[in-house]
Amino acid sequence: DNEAEGSKKSLVRRVVDEIFDSAKLEIRDEINVKLADISEPILLGAVHMASPRSSVSLTLVMQTRLSKEEVQARYDKGALEAYESTQLLIIPIKEALTHAEISTSTSPAEQGKEPLQMTAALRGSLQLLDKYLKRHGIKEEKEEKLRQL
Repeated sequence: DNEAEGSKKSLVRRVVDEIFDSAKLEIRDEINVKLADISEPILLGAVHMASPRSSVSLTLVMQTRLSKEEVQARYDKGALEAYESTQLLIIPIKEALTHAEISTSTSPAEQGKEPLQMTAALRGSLQLLDKYLKRHGIKEEKEEKLRQL
């Protein structure tokens, strides 16, 4: 029946919209960046966590034209859900990939750096980001080009 099919598609569209909209709202509510300053999310993929904590995390990438200093200043002013974090860590993409031991021949320890503590989900998300950047031909100047996409 066409009406039932249309209703099903409408429900699926609303669910997808909710997933993407909620990601932008989290940035607004936790970092204090206005929705107008955030691009539409791009789904990079899903990170599947093995048991005993079997779960799936979606990895989305969004961009902003704000500088890291502007983002930090907005975070420092406080946000609606500022209580959910104690600090904002802004690191270059290349450095994050290095700490996740992605796209590099040497680990942070081999470079004399203390590796960042990362969850498996974050590590998987960074792998997806690395693939996305490579697919779009983004190399050394990753941060600037990512802002311009």
